[in-house]
Amino acid sequence: MVSVGQAGQDAEFGLTFFDTLVTPETPKQVVIPYFTNDHNDYGDDGWARWLTAMYKLGRKCQAIGARPIFILPLPTSSVTQAIGHGIWADELGYGLPI
Repeated sequence: MVSVGQAGQDAEFGLTFFDTLVTPETPKQVVIPYFTNDHNDYGDDGWARWLTAMYKLGRKCQAIGARPIFILPLPTSSVTQAIGHGIWADELGYGLPI
């Protein structure tokens, strides 16, 4: 296992540096844990920006023959945030062909 991420990064960061940091490692699987930081960083546009970056990360994995593994958070104490997390996770699950 090789870790190329750092705390505080978001999905767009991962997408920007995927070819530089991940591809050279020739992984069979890639763990993609981006989630709550994105909403905080992106504001009102958070859902669309996060979802777009996550789809693209999954496709980049597939293009190099690696299986994307998406890690999503558990529900939070905030009802609104927990509902939002569930909706985002559902949308990601519906949109990425494996």
